[in-house]
Amino acid sequence: MNESEAAVLVGMLKNPSLYNPVGRKEQAINRRNTVLRRMVTNGALDAKKPKN
Repeated sequence: MNESEAAVLVGMLKNPSLYNPVGRKEQAINRRNTVLRRMVTNGALDAKKPKN
């Protein structure tokens, strides 16, 4: 599992129905990006561009 995939799963915890990548791809991508940005801000992830 790569960083992007992990961020999608973590993002789904907030609201699984809303952030489900199968039915709501755009919302899931936006939430993934939010999770990745927050991980960088908090020092849990380097600022390199994640692989999609």
